Amino acid sequence: MNTAVSEKCILLEKNRSAVKDKFAFEEGLMGVIAGFIYTSEQAEADADKLTECRKILRKQTGIFSDMRATAELVILSKMALSEDPEKYLEDIKEVNKKICGAKLSKGTNAILAAVIICDMGMQAECDEAVGKAKELMKRMNKDHPFLTGADDISPVVLMALSYKETDKLLADLEEGYSYIKKTYKPGISSDAVQGVCEILAMSYGDMKAKCDKVMRIYKALKDKKLDFSTDAKFSVLAALAETDAAPETLAADIADASEFLKTMKGFDKSRMDDKERFMYATLVVADVYGRDSSVAGSTVINNTISIITAKRNAAIMNLVMNIAPTLLGACADTAEPEEKQEEKSGE
Repeated sequence: MNTAVSEKCILLEKNRSAVKDKFAFEEGLMGVIAGFIYTSEQAEADADKLTECRKILRKQTGIFSDMRATAELVILSKMALSEDPEKYLEDIKEVNKKICGAKLSKGTNAILAAVIICDMGMQAECDEAVGKAKELMKRMNKDHPFLTGADDISPVVLMALSYKETDKLLADLEEGYSYIKKTYKPGISSDAVQGVCEILAMSYGDMKAKCDKVMRIYKALKDKKLDFSTDAKFSVLAALAETDAAPETLAADIADASEFLKTMKGFDKSRMDDKERFMYATLVVADVYGRDSSVAGSTVINNTISIITAKRNAAIMNLVMNIAPTLLGACADTAEPEEKQEEKSGE
C-alpha cells in the first residue's frame, strides 16, 4: 500500500475521532468532513479550539442561523485553522449576505459557496464572482433544466472563480457532457456526468482528454469491483483527472485506501456504506497526489450534505409511514359513531 495514502488515512481517522469525541451529537459524516479539513492541512484536530470557535459562532449568529445547522462543523474547522477565527467568520457572513442578496442561493448551499470564495481569498472579487455564477446557473438551467439545481451551486461558484470566460466554461461543460454520454454510455446518471464535467471545465486543457482520464479511472475501479454506480459521488473522480499517475495506479490506491479505512471505527460497515467509503478514499488519494484539495474537498462536502439530507428525508418518510396508520387507527377508535352524535344533537 502507498505509504503516503496509509498515513493520510490514519491521520483522517485520528482527526475524525478527535472531532467526534468533542461533538458527539453531530452527524457522523460531518465529523469525517471536519477530520479531512484538518487532514488536508496536515494538521491534527484541536477539539478545544473548535469549542472556542463554536462560542464565537454562537455569539455572532442567531439560534436559527443556517451557519449553526448542517454545515456548522465545516465552518468551525475552517475558523479553527485560520489565523483569525473571528475575522474568518465575519468574511463568511459578509459573502453569504451578498450571495443571498443576489438570489444566487440560500441556506447551506449559500454558506458553502461563501466558504469556497473565502478559502480562495476572493472576498474582494465576490460581487463579480457571484454575478458570473448567477449567469452560469441561468444558462445551465436553460440548457439542462432537469439536471441543474441547488446542489450545483458549489461547483458553479468554483467555475465562476476560474479565469475562463463564461462562454468557454459552458462550451467545455457541454462538450464534456455530450462526449461522455455519447462515447462511453457509462450507465451512470446524467446528473453525475454533469457534476464531473462542471469540475473538469474549471481548468484549461483538452476537455475530451480530461474526460478520457476520468472514464479510464472509472473503468479501472469497476475492474476492482469498486463501482460508484449512478450516484453523484462519481463526481469526485474529476479531482484525479489531471494527475500524472496512471488510472490503474490511482484505482489501486483508492481500493487500498477503502479497505484500510474499513478497518477503522469511523469507516466500518456499521457506520457507512461502501460507496460512501469509496468517495472518502478517493478524496484521500486526490489529496496525496497533490491536486488542489479545495476542488475535491468542496465536491465531497457538497455530496456529504446531500447524503445527510437524503437520509434525513428517508427517516422522516419512514416515520410518517409507520406512525400514520397508528394515528389513523387511534382517530377511528376515538371517533363517535354517527348514531351517537345524532342522539346527542337531539338531546
